[in-house]
Amino acid sequence: MSTATLTVNNVWTQVTTDDDRVHDLLTKELRVWVKGAERRWEYKSKQWDGYERHYTQNRKFRTGLLETVSELLKKQGYTFNIVDERVRPAYTLHDITLKGIDPRDYQLEAVDLAIAAGRGTIKHGTSGGKTETAAQIVQRLGLKAILMVDQAWLAAQTAERWCEEMGVDIGLFAEKSKRDGDIVCTTFQSVNARLKSNKEKTLKWLAKFDVLIVDECQHLVAVTYQSAADKCPAYFRFTFSATPFKSKGNKDATDNDDPAAVIHVVGTAGPIIHEFNAGDLAEGGWVVPVHIVMWNWRDPTWWPTWKDEPTDFDINDDMFDWSGRRATKNQAAREGLYHACIIGNAERNAAIVKAVAVCVEDKLPTLVLVEKKEHAMILRSLIQTYFDNNAMCNYISGKDSLAKREQMKDAMESGELPVLIATTVFDEGVNAPAIGALVLAGGGKAQHRLKQRLGRGMRLSEGKTELAAIDFFDTHSKLMWVHSQKRKAAYESDPTGYSIEVIS
Repeated sequence: MSTATLTVNNVWTQVTTDDDRVHDLLTKELRVWVKGAERRWEYKSKQWDGYERHYTQNRKFRTGLLETVSELLKKQGYTFNIVDERVRPAYTLHDITLKGIDPRDYQLEAVDLAIAAGRGTIKHGTSGGKTETAAQIVQRLGLKAILMVDQAWLAAQTAERWCEEMGVDIGLFAEKSKRDGDIVCTTFQSVNARLKSNKEKTLKWLAKFDVLIVDECQHLVAVTYQSAADKCPAYFRFTFSATPFKSKGNKDATDNDDPAAVIHVVGTAGPIIHEFNAGDLAEGGWVVPVHIVMWNWRDPTWWPTWKDEPTDFDINDDMFDWSGRRATKNQAAREGLYHACIIGNAERNAAIVKAVAVCVEDKLPTLVLVEKKEHAMILRSLIQTYFDNNAMCNYISGKDSLAKREQMKDAMESGELPVLIATTVFDEGVNAPAIGALVLAGGGKAQHRLKQRLGRGMRLSEGKTELAAIDFFDTHSKLMWVHSQKRKAAYESDPTGYSIEVIS
């Protein structure tokens, strides 16, 4: 049997062999099914098989997958040599002296492991201080570093925090900001825009960084985001997230990871090298635990089973599209299932208002999280009407400026605004320790989204011992019930961090 040679560089590993079976194996194994491919015309017309490939036509794979590929080759009995051409940059370890930050034991452990490994994924629970852990790595190494995120406001916020904590100027490339430096915060979109306008100059600029950090790395599943990260040839490569693999809400973590997220994230930086989840944070006293009530708001006597059909529920899912279908010459418009079940469902919205009223009565600053701006506007009107007070409630969405978001958050925390409704803009990077109650009004099933949202209220504040969270156990639609079951399983997956009860 022929021997393969794996020539390793910072971003890509080249495979050289005259045995086509090796190439066939890697072509097959380093691929993932693209969600929704079956609906695309390329698949329907048989011009594409629906898979996204991570073994390129010029026989390369991302170096983070080196361990995966090595195991594949060993399992199939292939012999191979590894030629590592990576050159570790020269550096002197610096003391960690972040202003106003006392490094936590698990953060220091993660920093040491990261520097020793040179690359890897760090999975810390929401509110676990991922931004500060990344800052500690950068300060300890003292090398030129670039942080990539998916939102301009998050890049700007991180740049501001790092400037205060490290006491050095931090560059920022996001939207209209174009400020360079030895340490830069940017977005994937900004990197791609610079590459488009001047590719050669941008590639040279990216090559100056020795450290690449990707925060909220689950977003690397977007091909354009992955491409931006690939263009930075840094030796040190670290990805951060509470949910790097976008788990879907099942109890079995092995079967639960999104294969596309795994192959993108691991390919960029490597497998998980340090993990500290919500339960670990709660046990250590770094965050408050969460008590989640799932309210069976519709009919306490009705408990569906997996055998029930969509027609057995109040809403027949088969009568709706998920997001709504536009009218065509031959097809009338159909209301979206999500709109019928969640956004525009009067009975469910009334239950949400009652849940908010309970939180307000307990004098808890309340954050209501939804998926869509339309839902936020409906709930704001209903809550204002319920209390007969327009000052009781307001909402923010992704189109609002960072300044307005901070203003609204501060008003809620000061008691001036008892109820704040937010869309998915509050899913990541928001520090709001004074939140006393969280109302999860948007449904859904994704575990990574749930944990990000619960983390909004888990941060410590004076006198706070627990976060109260209210979710809604939906039994009016087959799909909504399935989603509720998945959310319940997600909460149960970390019993130290989350306690849960389903009530009628």
